[in-house]
Amino acid sequence: MDVSQQSEALGAPAEQRASTQHWLTHVGFAAMLVGCPAITWYVTIAIRYYDAALVLPDRAFFSHVAPPSLTALGFYLAWFALQAGLAALVPGKIEYGIELESPGHERRALPYKMNGLSAFVLTLLLALGLVLSGVLPATFLYTQLDALVTTTNIVVLALCVYVFVLGRAQATPQERTRNVLEAYVIGAALNPRNGSFDWKFFCESRPGMILWVLLNFSFAAAQVAQNGEVSLSMWLVCAFQLLYVADYFVMEDAILTTWDIRHEPFGFMLCWGCLVWIPFMFSLQALYLVDHPIQLSVPAAVALVI
Repeated sequence: MDVSQQSEALGAPAEQRASTQHWLTHVGFAAMLVGCPAITWYVTIAIRYYDAALVLPDRAFFSHVAPPSLTALGFYLAWFALQAGLAALVPGKIEYGIELESPGHERRALPYKMNGLSAFVLTLLLALGLVLSGVLPATFLYTQLDALVTTTNIVVLALCVYVFVLGRAQATPQERTRNVLEAYVIGAALNPRNGSFDWKFFCESRPGMILWVLLNFSFAAAQVAQNGEVSLSMWLVCAFQLLYVADYFVMEDAILTTWDIRHEPFGFMLCWGCLVWIPFMFSLQALYLVDHPIQLSVPAAVALVI
């Protein structure tokens, strides 16, 4: 056997393994695109209509998948525009990320405006004003939840297409080697931007994390409407998660040191994860408590706080 024959004999299994791995990766990507949105519907429906049971979906189950609504679409587009406007217009100090290679091969550090805490506080004050003035009921997000889950999934999947197109135009030569499915799911570029507006930095926190807090508050209001009071367990869930989000914005510059900002491209995984998974999955505890107002004793609550 000559050298070329030996190479072919040894190389064939490796090439076959690489081809199989490539195929399995793309099957996994396709499963994520279908499965991740489906999970958000499943858990929301299971909690709201099946007492949070692990149920096997049937025709009755699927009947609870709400269609998108103009009300939910109008709210989410206004919400997204509000957060984008606050991110762009509210003053804040400028911090720089690590040096990155640009498509032109020069190295530069990107600027980021740290105004998240101001945007967070202004949003909470605006929400309070809308409720107190009677423009929106405190239970608005709870009553619109089903349609909002559907509508947000659709809007964010469309946003991922825009981010893909933008990222392709701004990608480095190495990033352009990803095929279309890889670029859409993983991300076409590390930092897709419109001018100084960084999509990844913005989507990491503003629309998703702040909406998470407002969903909790709306679920607490729904508990009052149904039971006449906010249970101590609901107070703790809202308070602990509010503290978590507030801490993020107080220490906002720390995000620049994370894997997400420094190394992970911005595509479906981060975009959908931050804009859909965070608000609708992280608020499930409060959603559960609406219909299950678990009563804690004061000593138990104190122990949990400690």
